[in-house]
Amino acid sequence: MFTVAIAGGSGFIGQHLAAKLTQHNFQVRILSRKAKQQNPFPTFVVDYQDISSLTQALQGIDYLVNLTGCLFSFTAEGYFNGTVLPTCSLIQAANKTPTLKRFIHISSQAAAGPAPTKQPIDESFPCNPVADYGRTKLAAEKELSHLKTPFVILRPPIVYGPNASGLSDLAPFLKYGFFIDPTPTVLYSVIHVEDLTNAIVIAIQKAEVLNQTFFVADPNAYTWKQLIQAVANRNVRFLNINPRLAGAAIRLYQFLAKPLNGPALLNYDKINEMNITGHWLCSNQKWVKITGQSFRSLPSTSSKS
Repeated sequence: MFTVAIAGGSGFIGQHLAAKLTQHNFQVRILSRKAKQQNPFPTFVVDYQDISSLTQALQGIDYLVNLTGCLFSFTAEGYFNGTVLPTCSLIQAANKTPTLKRFIHISSQAAAGPAPTKQPIDESFPCNPVADYGRTKLAAEKELSHLKTPFVILRPPIVYGPNASGLSDLAPFLKYGFFIDPTPTVLYSVIHVEDLTNAIVIAIQKAEVLNQTFFVADPNAYTWKQLIQAVANRNVRFLNINPRLAGAAIRLYQFLAKPLNGPALLNYDKINEMNITGHWLCSNQKWVKITGQSFRSLPSTSSKS
């Protein structure tokens, strides 16, 4: 039986992935910065600044899935420390793991940047990240050039599903049934967490995808309103607010929340992602052509999200 280590595996995607891998008869090993209570999977507490702790945690593994990353931060340093540095450390530890067969790196559509038009971008599109989140995701991808083992890079767009990190943090804003929509004309690609975990299993098993980068996504395009309405599972009234006004509100939130160690869900970086010219759309055609994987639509999964 093969063993898969999931770095950053105690989070939303990691827990879904661990369950999926168990269904496919893999042994699972979670790597986490902190010990999590009631985690049903074997967990190794690691320090990403200590290569020896990572090397020990990776002993005997066959596959490594890198889910580490900083989703929200009030500073560029926070994104770098949460995304690039852990990847660099994992690569160093991976290079000292003789049993390792494949490194699966979960990046983001943000590493490539938005599509200039309503035509989804593919993997040949020149990368142009517009915010620090995307820039650090791209920087982490580039670190894989130092890896000795084969790799696969997956770039999902917005990931949704039960208890989605990021989207679940919107719950306090949604409880009164109102939400803002500063980008009503912008279209987004999305992916359900079950489809993403299926893609990761395929990336572990299929030789044809090695040493390549892929977008994985539902092929349909959605507005922010459609996404929030689906994941909220309730009627939500949307307020169309000018992006400049929304940006000012976000800056005020960051000014108040940062010194109080409040959640960084709304921050300076989101203003840059919000003020794009174009759409957050990506094409899954390269991946589908090689793997044959099908992706579910938002309407077909929203009742389960």
